[in-house]
Amino acid sequence: MPFSHDFARKVWHRRGTGGRLAWLACLPLSVGFRAAVGVRNRLYAAGILPCTRVAAAVVSVGNLTVGGTGKTPFVLWLAHALQARGHRVAPVSASPQVVPHRSRTR
Repeated sequence: MPFSHDFARKVWHRRGTGGRLAWLACLPLSVGFRAAVGVRNRLYAAGILPCTRVAAAVVSVGNLTVGGTGKTPFVLWLAHALQARGHRVAPVSASPQVVPHRSRTR
């Protein structure tokens, strides 16, 4: 595992002295980010920021935890299950590590 990935896991799980100290150092940034997201959400709720509606069902899978919990395999399984039932699906990922999957269209 590369150093940066290993260190990020230590910080995320607050393991070791370095992980705990780095997590504490990030805490003020986290508080600021949480406040900014709260303001953004209120602006959407008030109609000040525009919301785009799509004429399709949307399923969001993410931010359950960081890496290694099976979100990508679950999304692929769900996409295949929905396709088998005749639905058209279009998985979208913000992750640079996800390899595009081309499926047959009907």
